[in-house]
Amino acid sequence: MALVVRRKLKASSPELDTDKDGAISKSEVSADKRLAEHFDQADADHDGKVNATELKAFFATMKPPERP
Repeated sequence: MALVVRRKLKASSPELDTDKDGAISKSEVSADKRLAEHFDQADADHDGKVNATELKAFFATMKPPERP
């Protein structure tokens, strides 16, 4: 699931930033349940927005799926 979230966030981050302030707010991501579930983890400074630096750091903490 981590890989799915990473791909989806990376691909859609410009579209998610509907107010074009350079960050994704919790309300902007609320339409997608999977992304919304990880929002608080990605919001490192707990300001209610995820900027590019936080997104990059969040991706770095995600582990790839284990293969059987």
